[in-house]
Amino acid sequence: MSHHGSDPDLHRAISLRPSPFHNHPEPSTRIGQLPEGALPVPSLPQTKPGASTSYEVVESHDPVSRPAYARNASESGDVEGRPFPTYTDQDDPLDLSSRLKSAEQLNAIQANTSKKRQSAKDRLCAPVAQTKDAVQSRKIRGFYEGQNEAIERMLKSVDEHRREAKEEAGADHLQYKIAVYGSFAANVVLAGLQFVSFILIVMSARELATEPEAETKRFHLPAVLAVCIAFATKFALFLYCWSLRNKYSSIRILWEDHRNDLFINGFGVLASVGGSKLAWQIDPAGAIVLSCLVSFLWLRTAYSEFQLLIGVTAPTHILQWITYISMTHSPDIVSLDTVRAWYSGPRITVEVDIVLHPEMTLKETHDIAEDLQNKLEGLPDVERAYVHSDYETEHRAEHFLKKEL
Repeated sequence: MSHHGSDPDLHRAISLRPSPFHNHPEPSTRIGQLPEGALPVPSLPQTKPGASTSYEVVESHDPVSRPAYARNASESGDVEGRPFPTYTDQDDPLDLSSRLKSAEQLNAIQANTSKKRQSAKDRLCAPVAQTKDAVQSRKIRGFYEGQNEAIERMLKSVDEHRREAKEEAGADHLQYKIAVYGSFAANVVLAGLQFVSFILIVMSARELATEPEAETKRFHLPAVLAVCIAFATKFALFLYCWSLRNKYSSIRILWEDHRNDLFINGFGVLASVGGSKLAWQIDPAGAIVLSCLVSFLWLRTAYSEFQLLIGVTAPTHILQWITYISMTHSPDIVSLDTVRAWYSGPRITVEVDIVLHPEMTLKETHDIAEDLQNKLEGLPDVERAYVHSDYETEHRAEHFLKKEL
């Protein structure tokens, strides 16, 4: 199974679960005093010569299971004056907090990018140059905001991530039940207005092939009113399910169903009126267009679901997070040989190869590996974790030889 390449495009997949990961949320407004100069990255010890792709852990630190850090008591007050949390060596063994950028620093970076000098040619095209500068400054700011999110996510303990996921799921429970049961009731009431796309294509094609007696079709006001009622109902449910569509797979499928019904009902009313007032061909032709559109949307969703079933690799930020947790799990871990994470359905399967001291006993290596496995399986999105222990990184990759059947 291969897990290489860029992050997969799974944002259309409906197999989603409550997750504490939010990429690029609202910009952080916290302002804190960070060190004026960036601290150097800790050097990595070279225990053995030779080529190796493993990540060596700095042994001079004393990383342990990271507890939930204590926040400043003033956080509940002025948001603009809120400092960054204070981390200890145990909370932040690799000193990642020194790389956090405050709101003041982000504003200064964006301002410096926008105020760069322009040549005479650029001044002649000032609007275009200003637009390019604005886009560039937003990209730079977005990079540092994403870096802040990644660092804060890593510095949170596994227990805190799990607690936040449970709190988020509990807060949305009532809204979730209303969305599910409300959508079910609406679909039962509006069941007579639902059509199968491919059947519509066949029926509409027959109408197009049959020569009508009149240039236009009869206008059925009750049918149009029924479709308008269905459109209004679906639009209300579409808006209600919007906020939960990326948290629950059942809400996602209902949201997509409401979205598709909006296309069908809205465009269907226009096609029906056009067929009765302008030309009869508009109504069946519109049905064909709608059926093809809905089929395309569902096929695109099915493709995203198929990506999850074939074991596509997890996003980069999850791989980085799992790597950091494994690195800082125990001071006895010398390095990491391999870190893999892939989708096995809606959740993620993790495989980590850790390197321990060769002098350690079987009991010691077993306890460290089992504790790390339990920690990784406690993450909200992880279904199963496999932790393998070794004492060196120069051997050939496991599971490399091709099986001869």
